Amino acid sequence: DSGIEVKDFGASWRDGIAFLALIDSIKANLVNIAEMRKESNRTRLNTAFDVAEAKLGIARILDAEDVDVEKPDEKSIMTYVAQFLHKYPEPRKQSAGHETTIQQEYNEFMRWLQERTDTFESLIQEDRLSRNFSDFMGAQSENKSREAAYKKFLTLTSSKKNILGVPHGANELIQSLWQKLERQMLYWLWSLDLRLPGNFKVVAKWLCDAETILMGDDIPEAMNEETASIISRKLEEHKQFFAEYPNIVEVFKKTRTFPLDPSVHPEEIALMEKRLYDIGPRATQRRIRLKFLEHKCCLIAFLNLVENKLKLWTAKCGRQEKVQQLLDQYQNFVSRNKIFQEFSKAFVDMQQVVEEYKRDGNITKDEVEDIERFMRDTETRWTSVSMELRCARNMLEEVIAYWKRWNLLTSEFVPWLGDAEAYVKKSEDERLEFFQDIGVWREKYQLIVDTGNFLAGTCEDEISAELKSAISDLTSRWERLFGATKHYVHAGDILKNRQEYRNGLERLSNWLRYAEQVLQNQSLGTTEEIKRYGEAVQKLQGEIDDIEELFKHISKVFQSLIQDLSREEVDKNMSILKKEKEALVRVRAMIPARLHLFHQLLVQHESLESGQREITEWLNEAETLLSSLSLAGGRDHLNSELNRHKVFFQRTLYYKSMLESKNKVFQNVLKSITTEKNIDCSEAVDRMKELNERFDYVTKNAQQWENKLNEAVRCWRNFRDNERVIVHWLSQAEVFLGERPMEVKEVIETQKLFFDTLNERWMNELVQSAQDLL
Repeated sequence: DSGIEVKDFGASWRDGIAFLALIDSIKANLVNIAEMRKESNRTRLNTAFDVAEAKLGIARILDAEDVDVEKPDEKSIMTYVAQFLHKYPEPRKQSAGHETTIQQEYNEFMRWLQERTDTFESLIQEDRLSRNFSDFMGAQSENKSREAAYKKFLTLTSSKKNILGVPHGANELIQSLWQKLERQMLYWLWSLDLRLPGNFKVVAKWLCDAETILMGDDIPEAMNEETASIISRKLEEHKQFFAEYPNIVEVFKKTRTFPLDPSVHPEEIALMEKRLYDIGPRATQRRIRLKFLEHKCCLIAFLNLVENKLKLWTAKCGRQEKVQQLLDQYQNFVSRNKIFQEFSKAFVDMQQVVEEYKRDGNITKDEVEDIERFMRDTETRWTSVSMELRCARNMLEEVIAYWKRWNLLTSEFVPWLGDAEAYVKKSEDERLEFFQDIGVWREKYQLIVDTGNFLAGTCEDEISAELKSAISDLTSRWERLFGATKHYVHAGDILKNRQEYRNGLERLSNWLRYAEQVLQNQSLGTTEEIKRYGEAVQKLQGEIDDIEELFKHISKVFQSLIQDLSREEVDKNMSILKKEKEALVRVRAMIPARLHLFHQLLVQHESLESGQREITEWLNEAETLLSSLSLAGGRDHLNSELNRHKVFFQRTLYYKSMLESKNKVFQNVLKSITTEKNIDCSEAVDRMKELNERFDYVTKNAQQWENKLNEAVRCWRNFRDNERVIVHWLSQAEVFLGERPMEVKEVIETQKLFFDTLNERWMNELVQSAQDLL
């Protein structure tokens, strides 16, 4: 009536006029369509949404920015418009005739759709589909012209108020018929493509198979291991088939470069190209979806398996052997299979798959919300299951422990109870002797009852009845026995307290004697001894609080015994406790001082021993060197020995300084322990004295050897100098003596003068230097 043409649920609603007209059809004068035509699209859209929400109670689930785009989301607009139809099924201007018109349109559309699908079904079965691509395009165009009506009636039939008065299930019917029509059209297109020549037929065959795969995801609804196996197989087949996709695209591209056969319709090839390039994203989306479903099935199957196991482990228990079997099964399943770690790993993998599915799976907002809800529910479910799983193990172990306790206690108590019932009839002395520890047996009886009641509450009904019967029998027998013997409890308590007192006192005395021995240790000469001493003192410090508590407990037990002891026994034990208390106080006072001494000695002694070791090693090397020195050999050998001696002993001052430093450290150590009369340092003193004496001896011996080597080198030098003078004179003499005799007076005078220059002192010095060497 407003003269507004609405062809679809997309672009027809972009300018906002259709929304305004819809509001005006329900209630007049809420909007002025004529004036609003002057405004922008977004102003009209915002006005329509605001008025619909304020005046008609229509929830604003759209934003102007979402609608004022080139291709608005049709599903969102359909959902929004459906609110008007639900809330106002009878618009203000609608008449009975108008309603009849809509119903007629619906009936006509359904008649057309049914006839259309029936016709195509017959043509397909009889193989009479047209082989002319133009006929296909004409049929496709007719289908497109009906698509707007299909979407409209699909929305109207989804309304709960049944606006069209159609029978239940009409929405599913119209949807299934339209999908059937789309599949029939696709089948017609496949049959046309498969008649194409050359490589186009190869591409068509692959494309037909690909579209069949993408349309045929028949996956069971049950999320279990079987479904996971089916999905896994489909995923593997998907990967293998679509691995050929790049090759098929390449074949199509190459074939497309050649001139088309006159029999080939260009639009058919163009449509094939579009479908081929659409296959890539669709295949990726299907692969991601299958991967998501596979992980989802595995995760659900995993949880179902664990929950089924839990039902076995948390059911009513049997006897000890059966419970042990359940615990073994638990350990085999949970511990060996690392269930907790495996689920955590699977859940992390699932989160990664979900992120990929949401990002690249082309899914709707509703699907995203469903997935996120599934992940939250799964995490919550696992939190509960994992907690129960841990509790199940503790429960099984606890039941086994109670069964062991029940068997042990009853095996002791039942025979004793039989003997006790016999002793009731014996003499007073015999009864006193036998029932002196009846207080202990009373505690065991109570423990048996508590254990039995626990098992009765956790075991199967038959076993529970047996346990309750056994407890009832033991209780009746015990109450009769205890009624006749309870006056012996005090005597038993006295014996128990005396034994407890003796054991406690023995433990206290042993510890104090050991502590005194440790604190009076006289051997602290080495670092290792000091460390052992420190560890022992630290151990005492860690135990002293418990020992003091032990003394208090012993004193308390003794107080309870005083009224049953003689005066002599009381005085004796009071004296013992007094002495041990004094010893405990002394030990408590000595421990901090000994720990302080330990830390002081340890630091100083480690430094001292480190220096002693280094000096000792140097002295060992020095003595080895000195023992290897020799004065035998020539001048070069002596020079080598002297050089070796000097190089090694050039660090003498360094080690002398170190020794003096360590002597000071040692004196500090001695001062630290001068007040401790019990510590024997004689061994350390002797060791330090020996080190000093050895150092003095080595340094003196080294000095002596240096003097000897210097003297030997000097003697060799003198000998060589004297030898050189004599050799030089002899060489000249041999020259003169080798000349031919001449009676020339000058020659004779020269020779006489030369031989007169022979100095006897030269020979004496040569002989003396040789004797010095010898």
